[in-house]
Amino acid sequence: MKLESLLKPVKWMDEQVLRQYTKIGKKWEDKGRNIKALTIPLSLVGYGLYVLPITPLTLGYGFYIGTDIVRSFREKRDTTSGEVIIDNPLLAIYRKLNNATRFPLFATGVAMTTKGLIDICRGLAGKENLSPESFGSFCLGLSFLSTTSSIYLKDRDPKLLDKAPAFEKIYNWIKEKTQIKPALQPAPIHSLEGYSLNQ
Repeated sequence: MKLESLLKPVKWMDEQVLRQYTKIGKKWEDKGRNIKALTIPLSLVGYGLYVLPITPLTLGYGFYIGTDIVRSFREKRDTTSGEVIIDNPLLAIYRKLNNATRFPLFATGVAMTTKGLIDICRGLAGKENLSPESFGSFCLGLSFLSTTSSIYLKDRDPKLLDKAPAFEKIYNWIKEKTQIKPALQPAPIHSLEGYSLNQ
C-alpha cells in the first residue's frame, strides 16, 4: 500500500478543518477586521500556555510555535486574489512545515485538552486526586489548539468554500443508496382468442 493512499483520509480531514477555519476567517474579514488581529493573539496564547520541562522534543515544539509567530507578523496576502505572497524563502519553509503538521497537532490538541478537562473534573468531583499532569495536559492541549488555529486561519483557502460540504456529499450518497425504487409492474397479457390470421 502506497503512502499516498494511507495519507488520503488524513488529508481529507485536514481539508474539512481548513474549510471551517476559512469560513471563520471570511466572516472575520467581511466585518472589516484584519485577520492578524486574530492570528497574532492565538500564536501568543499558544506560546504562553507552553509549560513544559526543557527537552529536545519540547524545544522542537517551541521552535514550531516560533515559526507560527513569525508567519503571523510577516506573512502577507494579495488583496485581490487572496493568495499568500511568498517574499521570503524562510517563510516558505515555515509554511510547508506548518502545513505538513497542522492536522496531527490539532487532533492531538483536541485529545489532550479533552483528557485534561476530564481529569480536572474528576479531581474536582473528588473521584481522583488532582495532579499537576492533568493541568499540564490541559494547558499543552490548549497550546496545540491555539497554535494550530492560528496556522489554519493563515492558510485559509477561499476555493474550498466553492466545494460542496462533506456532510452534503455524505447525505446525497446515503440518499442515493437508500432510495426506494418503484416496483416493476407486470405487462398486461392479451388473449389471442378470437383472433384470426385471415382478417
